[in-house]
Amino acid sequence: MKPAVKREFFYYVVQQFKVSLRLACRAVGISSSIYRYKAKQHRDDMVIKKIQEIGKRRLPSRNPAPLAVPEHMNACWSIDFVSDALHCGRKFRTGQLQT
Repeated sequence: MKPAVKREFFYYVVQQFKVSLRLACRAVGISSSIYRYKAKQHRDDMVIKKIQEIGKRRLPSRNPAPLAVPEHMNACWSIDFVSDALHCGRKFRTGQLQT
């Protein structure tokens, strides 16, 4: 049973059988802190709601700027590293340089 159900059953036992709180707790199988517990109201409800609204917003779509075209040969270089494995399991890496 959930603590809330046990708490309701506790109040029923106290009212119907007119027993002490300690005996009712023992009979129901709850600790005394459960029947004394009072739920606290969250003061951060507005903050939580605002955070959820921010999370639901969509960012505007962006148009990426076109890449710059080199003016002459060898003005732009690129390098790429490639890794693979041989049939025997041995790994090797190479670097590829493009102009």
